[in-house]
Amino acid sequence: MGPQVAPAPLQAAARVAVRAEAAERRDWGAWYDALETSERRALRDRLLHAPFEEVRADPELRSFFLYHTQDLSEDAPPGSARLRELRHIVDVLLVRADPEGVEQRRKACAFLFAEYQAFLRDNPWAA
Repeated sequence: MGPQVAPAPLQAAARVAVRAEAAERRDWGAWYDALETSERRALRDRLLHAPFEEVRADPELRSFFLYHTQDLSEDAPPGSARLRELRHIVDVLLVRADPEGVEQRRKACAFLFAEYQAFLRDNPWAA
């Protein structure tokens, strides 16, 4: 009798768990800093059309979004005032670990993401 193989759903779940664990160990700051211009452009293009839930589920999209909004907040290009305000709110909520704080942060991130998409759409030269 050959080796037992886990059913397909269990194999898929195991692969997802391995990818999630690897994503947690990744140095996202170094990853973001090492991105080439073409890679940044491709990620911005994906973010421009991605639904918020997809961004939350994809570690690369989520990390790029968070680091890029931080950069835009610091650089303060024209048209980014609302984006900077929302990014500040998200930063303030990052320290909250209580359930209400986590939910407020999720909502703030959703608003930030909507503003980010509008900013990219309206100011392609600035991103």
